[in-house]
Amino acid sequence: MPNSKETWVGGDGGPLVVIQAGALQLWRGAADFMQSRMNGGSLETDYDVICECRDYHVKRHGRDMLVLDDCEWSGRIFGLENGVIVVEQPYYSSEEFPDVVQQVSMSQPKLTFPMVVEDDRLRLLVGADTSDGNTYGFSEIEVVPGPKRCEVYLFDNRLAILISPG
Repeated sequence: MPNSKETWVGGDGGPLVVIQAGALQLWRGAADFMQSRMNGGSLETDYDVICECRDYHVKRHGRDMLVLDDCEWSGRIFGLENGVIVVEQPYYSSEEFPDVVQQVSMSQPKLTFPMVVEDDRLRLLVGADTSDGNTYGFSEIEVVPGPKRCEVYLFDNRLAILISPG
C-alpha cells in the first residue's frame, strides 16, 4: 500500500514525530509552552516529552510514537510495495542524495525495537504543532495495525526508520 502523496514536513526547530491516529485528539504539542517544564513551569507538555526522548521511541497518550530529529531538517513518510513504511529525514537541503531504500539495503540498523500500532493511520508532524498541523502541515499514511519492528538507520546525510510487520 504505497503512499500516493509523499509530502515533506518541516518546521523551525524541535523534533518531528510520527503519531498514531488514536492519539491525535490528545496531541497539543507546545500549545501550553508558557506553563511547560521546559519553560520553568510544572506542566508536562507533549513537546517536553519528545524533546527529552533519546532513543526515537516514546509512549504518549496510550500509543507508541516515533521521535525524529529537529524539524529544520524536513522529513517524509511513505510506504513500499511490501508493506514497509519508511520515515526519512535528510540532514541537508540538497536534493542530491542517494535513494534511501538502496542506502538502507546496504547497511545494518543502529537500533531495533518493537512498536505496537493500534490504529490504521500514522501522521508525521512537527512535534511542537497541534495534531491538526495548522502551523507546519503534516503527512499521513495508512497502516495495517499490529505489532511492528522498527529499525533505525543513521547515515552522515540522513536518518531513516523502517516500520515493518513484525
